[in-house]
Amino acid sequence: MDMGLTAKRALITGSSTGLGRAIAEMLATEGSSVIVHGRDRDRTEKVAAGIRDAGGDARAVCGDLATADGARAVAESAGQVDILVNNAGTYDGLGWAILTEPVREMTLRVAAEQCWGTDWSDIERSASAAWFPNDIGRFGRPDEIAAAVTFLCSRHADYISGADLRVDGGIVRTVS
Repeated sequence: MDMGLTAKRALITGSSTGLGRAIAEMLATEGSSVIVHGRDRDRTEKVAAGIRDAGGDARAVCGDLATADGARAVAESAGQVDILVNNAGTYDGLGWAILTEPVREMTLRVAAEQCWGTDWSDIERSASAAWFPNDIGRFGRPDEIAAAVTFLCSRHADYISGADLRVDGGIVRTVS
């Protein structure tokens, strides 16, 4: 399916790792020119280089968005963009049920204490049930979040306005 993202410029904040990285990679795969943002120059450059090596168009921009001067510098360095994904931020590790590397590491540490077994599928099912029961019985994957973001950035979502799109495996069982 053509997402209509070719020749679009996208700035994805906090994209040097985790969800942001997955979003930047998927938008680049769909033809967007992506601006990878992070605070760690080496990690940010590595993600941008990986996207270029895969045939995408990417460049790195570094800066701390927690300050007005830092945010201004990132915006100036990024230049004009068609898509802005505000992904940068912090969370307590359990606010999201997404399998990032820190969540995997934490889960493996707890699994030994809780006797959840040694097989990842058993550990994941047990952790999911204990921490955030959902309809699919597992953590979400970064590429699943990236796919939702890519869809919302695409021409196929032009008619969506002011809506909540829950990408949570059924953790929240309400419709708003």
